[in-house]
Amino acid sequence: MSARLRLSVLDQSPIPQGSSGARALGNTLDLAGLADRLGYHRYWVAEHHGGPMLAGPSPEALIGPIAAAVGLALLAFADFGKPYWASVFPAICVLAAGMTITVPPLTSTVMGSVGEAHAGIASGINNAVARVAGLLAVAALGAVLFASFSDHLAGLPPAHVNQALNAVQAGEAGVPADALAAFDRALRTVMLVTSSCALLAGIAGWLWIRPIGPEPRR
Repeated sequence: MSARLRLSVLDQSPIPQGSSGARALGNTLDLAGLADRLGYHRYWVAEHHGGPMLAGPSPEALIGPIAAAVGLALLAFADFGKPYWASVFPAICVLAAGMTITVPPLTSTVMGSVGEAHAGIASGINNAVARVAGLLAVAALGAVLFASFSDHLAGLPPAHVNQALNAVQAGEAGVPADALAAFDRALRTVMLVTSSCALLAGIAGWLWIRPIGPEPRR
């Protein structure tokens, strides 16, 4: 019995003469879709360094955030009526894998962008930006959650909406079914927003992160 041959695609995202990194990314996405339609087994993104003719030298800058985006999207569509291990845990694993792939190369990029004499300053700035970004994200996503929750409870005054939201979050008994449904939809909306942000981060990293190293010989 002959084994089935599986073919994959290896892409380096070349930048054609007169084109740009953004166009190269578009070509990569088009090629990935074509490979999927043609039935290829996997689509690989190659790592390369120091070449102006190739876009996105760090695949982790794209793969990690995209994996995190997939994990967040899975959370948005998870069936919370099922057991935790069947609904939430797989999505959390995908999200964790994406963050694990993303953080080390991102930190290395920040630390490698300055000399050793300024490594301490770079580390401090990196930590400060991460903390401030976390605070802003909590504030912004909280506003998104409340706005979405209020939208699904149209007609109620803001004070009653806030009271209903606090009751749902506290797990109080006797919460109306429409408030529970509104919270479920609002939570899924937040997950989709964060998934979109992670996807945009991957695209931004793919376009603009470049390795630090000697210029290629001519």
